[in-house]
Amino acid sequence: MGARLRLLCLGLGILSITMGCAATPPPVAPLRATLAPAAPAAVAPPATPAPADLPSVVAPLPYGPPPSTPDTSRPDTYQSSPYERKIDEEERDYRRRRSAQEQEQEQRYQQWQQERARERDPRYEWMR
Repeated sequence: MGARLRLLCLGLGILSITMGCAATPPPVAPLRATLAPAAPAAVAPPATPAPADLPSVVAPLPYGPPPSTPDTSRPDTYQSSPYERKIDEEERDYRRRRSAQEQEQEQRYQQWQQERARERDPRYEWMR
């Protein structure tokens, strides 16, 4: 019974919130009626300038390299460690070996394709 009452209260609470939001808002007095009438302006507002007279909205910033001090030449140059140099050299060696292997494999494949084309060519029938 207690669970039913809680569920009923929860449901009514949700419905009241939902219905409260769905109701039309009360009428609001117009803004002009609440304000005092404005006095006429003694000075006319400035006229808007012609479009050609307006400055561009965004002016590009001049590009220039960051300033550097002439007495130091590259103080922030990265120096790799001996371990990194060793790894880089090993990687270069691996890439050279792998490139040579791939070129050799490609040459063998092209030779195989040429032999296969010869075998299928009827002009070379007498060679079989």
